[in-house]
Amino acid sequence: MYKKRKGGAYIMQPNGLKALYEVAPQLQQGLDVLGVDVPSSNGKLYAWWMIRDALYQEVLKQKDNNNVKFYRGWTFENFFDDPQSPTIKARFKREGCSATDEEDCLELEGALLIGADGIHSGIRAQLGLPPADPVGSCVWRGSIQIPEDHSTLGPLLHKGVHPMGYVSLGGATSAVSFLNFHSKYPGVMTWSISTKDTSASHPRQVVGPYLLSDDKKELSSILDALFELADPSDLDFKIPFLTSKPPDSDENGWGGQGRVTLVGDAAHGIRSAGGQAGGMAFEDACIFIRMLKQQQQQQQQQ
Repeated sequence: MYKKRKGGAYIMQPNGLKALYEVAPQLQQGLDVLGVDVPSSNGKLYAWWMIRDALYQEVLKQKDNNNVKFYRGWTFENFFDDPQSPTIKARFKREGCSATDEEDCLELEGALLIGADGIHSGIRAQLGLPPADPVGSCVWRGSIQIPEDHSTLGPLLHKGVHPMGYVSLGGATSAVSFLNFHSKYPGVMTWSISTKDTSASHPRQVVGPYLLSDDKKELSSILDALFELADPSDLDFKIPFLTSKPPDSDENGWGGQGRVTLVGDAAHGIRSAGGQAGGMAFEDACIFIRMLKQQQQQQQQQ
């Protein structure tokens, strides 16, 4: 089951956890048990798929609710926000299809459209907001299952949350990081290799000189072992670091355009920095729900 899980590590700082548990308090007990404590910040460290799966399962629980419908396999195409219409409409196409056939198209309508579609947000693009910009670095990351008796990587399982520390390569132009989940998930460790050499197509090109270096034999053996255990698809999947600027706003903040608003990376993508992007996304959701509740209360009082 573990080998089907994808992605690297995900740090939830206290601000993100507080917001998430306000939105979905029923998740707190389970995620507290899963997370590895981060003593330096009182946050929690997760493998990326732990948060994803917890949220996904919570959505699935709501599928029989008449107010919740769940669609998979569709990609956003465009929206229509006619001020004369009581609803906003959004159009989607089936993944892998051209959307020329009506049966491969889906149209939904509602009171609001919330763009939570990530750093490459199609909704953000239709609003005419600037796309995400590359910051000049990239990363490969994933998870590995280390046998307890592995002669090279086995000892790392007992060396704390960050068993190698932060290993810089080539004058800090590249870095290797391991994060240890062995205390909660025996043998599980996430890894990442980042670099400012955006021309590299494979992490071996980044760490190659260290695999051949006589004075770095320990690190070389660790990297060799990583490449043997890593999922080949993770090694082939290079992720550029991107940022997206928040929309221009007045002193009251940007609340959206018409009946459309953005949350998370679609609104303000930032370079990975201690889990703050994920935390900000949950804070967005928390504030949005507070506003909806406030509006509902005002309507009930009228």
